Amino acid sequence: MIRILAICSANMCRSPMSAGLLNRALIHAPIADKVMVSSCGLQPVDESICEEILSRRLSEADVQAIRKLHRPTQLTVELAGRANLLLAADRAVRTGVVRLDPQLHSITFTLREAATLAGAVLSDPLPHGNASARTLDWFVDQMNQARGVTGLARVENLRVSSRSWRRTLVHSHDIPDAHKEPGVPHTLVRRLLISSVDDLATSLLRAMT
Repeated sequence: MIRILAICSANMCRSPMSAGLLNRALIHAPIADKVMVSSCGLQPVDESICEEILSRRLSEADVQAIRKLHRPTQLTVELAGRANLLLAADRAVRTGVVRLDPQLHSITFTLREAATLAGAVLSDPLPHGNASARTLDWFVDQMNQARGVTGLARVENLRVSSRSWRRTLVHSHDIPDAHKEPGVPHTLVRRLLISSVDDLATSLLRAMT
C-alpha cells in the first residue's frame, strides 16, 4: 500500500482539504486502490473541518470527499514512519515533522514544494513505472535530491481578493494558515491548495502509471 500523509497545525483546514482533494484526484486512476491518503496535525483540535475552506469553487463531490476522509488525528512517529510521502502545509509544519524524527527529512516536503519538485523530476526520463510503494519511494528520493537545484524559493506578493490592490506576502513553499496569519483569507488558502494538489496529482499519475 502507498501511503501519503498531509499535515498541518490543527488538522481542521489545510491538511484535510489537501488529503481530500488528492484522494479525489487519484480516485479514478489505475493506482487508486493502492494509495491511501490521510491527514493529521501537529496539534489537532477535536473539531469538525473548517467550513470556510469548503465554500466556493469546490464541487459537492470534492466537499464530500474531504469530509469523508477527515478524522482529527495526532501526528506520531509511528504514523509518519508508515508513510511514503509526507506533505506539510508550510515550512513551520515541515520543521515540526522533522523535529519529531530527523530521519523523516528525506520524505517530508511542503505541499507547494512537492508539487514543484515533482514536476522538475518528470523532466528527466523515468524508469519503467508501476503502481507500487517502491516506485513512489524512488520518485520521492528523486524529489529529495532535486531540492536546491530547481530554483530559489522566494516570497510572492499574491492577490487575496477580486480587488487587485489587496495583496499579501507568501513564501513560495507555504500555504499560509488563515486562522493564524492576519490578512490571509481562506480564498487564498483554497486557491493555493487546489493548484498545488492538481500539479502534484498530475505528476504522481505520470510517475506511477
